[in-house]
Amino acid sequence: LQSIDQLRTIRRPDDVPDAGLICDLLWSYFDANVTFWVHSDKAVEWAFGPDVLEKFLDDNHLERIYCSSRIMEEGYESLHGDRMVSFFSASNYCGEFHNKGAVLVLDEQLEHKLATHDIPWSP
Repeated sequence: LQSIDQLRTIRRPDDVPDAGLICDLLWSYFDANVTFWVHSDKAVEWAFGPDVLEKFLDDNHLERIYCSSRIMEEGYESLHGDRMVSFFSASNYCGEFHNKGAVLVLDEQLEHKLATHDIPWSP
């Protein structure tokens, strides 16, 4: 993904393939210890570093990216000087983790707040 405009080209609805733009949007994640892109030890995940994040934000005139694909122990985490905010809405995920969940709230000025919760998991 080089430009936000590429998001308009995605056919919806669509299945998630094992590779390509849709897969990368869903499963790629930020890693402050990575330079450029690194393939993860999991089958479809790629990690991207601060250089990739900064270039994408600058090229697309964005302040930050919000993502929600990885379990966060406290429900959310602000990364790289608040340029990346990762949150996970499902608390106590699948009854196997003791994580909080978080919900992203944007006000009229697009300032963000994250509300956390600890709702018990129920099968």
